[in-house]
This record gives sequence, structure tokens and C-alpha cells, in this order.
Amino acid sequence: MEYGLVAGWTYFRDPSGFHVAVPQPWLMSRVGPLVCFRDPSSPKAIAVVDRGSVAGDPARLLADGEPVWRDAAQLTGYQRLSLTNAQYNEGAADLEYTYQRDDTAMHGKNRLLRLDGRVFIVFWLTTEFSWSADQALVNFLQPSFGLDG
Repeated sequence: MEYGLVAGWTYFRDPSGFHVAVPQPWLMSRVGPLVCFRDPSSPKAIAVVDRGSVAGDPARLLADGEPVWRDAAQLTGYQRLSLTNAQYNEGAADLEYTYQRDDTAMHGKNRLLRLDGRVFIVFWLTTEFSWSADQALVNFLQPSFGLDG
């Protein structure tokens, strides 16, 4: 089921079968299995990776994968703020963190969720300065994620 959209947003449909709402002017790219959407005028970004069928507790999966993606992304000054369970279909967890990108303090949230037997991670990144104001975007983005068919 699709979530209703507001002006300036559109649904992105991935060939693997997921969809997510993204702001219309944002640029899409792929890095391996990661689908990235980036605001062309700021460091804000959304990314989604389909991990397939993976067993385990969502919070444990996020914690176990944290060193791998943190090191791959080369996040300077990385600091985990929280790792909590979240409500979503077949289970979810949120990992919130901060890091430094050049001279900009950044803030991120990764949501690992289970849907129809598959595991997805949805990444949200913005500046520390914009984190509170951008929560409206996150609150719109999260329920828009789903599977086609």
C-alpha cells in the first residue's frame, strides 16, 4: 500500500520491488546494492539497501553491521547516540549517530526493518544543525517505505 504524497515528493520504485517517497529534485545514484538520493543543495541524503532474507534480531543485526558500514563510509568522529527497537511490520530497529564531514557536523539514523521476509536498511543523513527541523521529512519518509505487488 502506498502512503499519500504531498507536493514536491514522488515515489521511487526499485526493480527489486521496494518503493519509497523521495523529494522530487533529489538526485538518485547507485553504489553497488545501495540506492542513494541526495539533495543537490545540501548534504541531506536518503539511502536504501535490500539485504535480502537475513535472520536475527533487528537491533542485533544493526549493531553487528555497524563497524562494517561505518568503516566503509569512513565516518570521522563517529559516535553512536542510540540503538533502539522500533515498531514496523515484522520488526525494526533504529541506530542514531553523529559524525564529522569536513567542517560540518552530521547526524544520521539507520532503520533496519523486516518486510515480507526481507531485511532493508533505510539511511537518513542531514546536518546536526538541521536534525530537529528535518524530523518532518523523516516522519514522512519512514511510513512511505513498502513493497510493490
